[in-house]
Amino acid sequence: MKPAVKRAFTAVALVLSALAAVSFTLAPAGAASPAPERSITELAIGGARLGLGAGAYVRVFGKPSRVDRLEDGLTRLVYQKVGVEVYLERGAGVAVNAFGRGFRTSAGVGPCSPAQALKATYGNRLRKLPTSGPVSLYLFGRLVFRVADSRVGAVVLGRGALARVIAGNSVDCGRR
Repeated sequence: MKPAVKRAFTAVALVLSALAAVSFTLAPAGAASPAPERSITELAIGGARLGLGAGAYVRVFGKPSRVDRLEDGLTRLVYQKVGVEVYLERGAGVAVNAFGRGFRTSAGVGPCSPAQALKATYGNRLRKLPTSGPVSLYLFGRLVFRVADSRVGAVVLGRGALARVIAGNSVDCGRR
């Protein structure tokens, strides 16, 4: 091996060793993993996008407190302490349901927010979906806001009828 190539390999090895030492120093053994992100966007909830596999959601939210096998081949990963559920179809995420108090849009609306705050913030950009009973559903892009008892109970990121069914049947914030 030529001396210049050998020096380049040595330099790369030293840089990688330094990076490993820094990451070990910043995350000592037994340290708690960072708290999951709590943002709600039309692309992700808590940093979790649709279409990922179960392992990716475990990396984002941690180990689920429960895994439910549902009808039509759906699997639900329940993260009780975080206040979120992930729905998988054929191994890929098709919906994320946030019911935990800490989740918020950039405008500050999320589970447990007053329904008036939702309506004042998004106004005519919200589309009220037909429902029966005391629950109302509002569509904003790919987000479905569940409203019951004058407050936002949950926010579901998903597509089509499935997101609406999940939102309509979700528990409300702080009630699980």
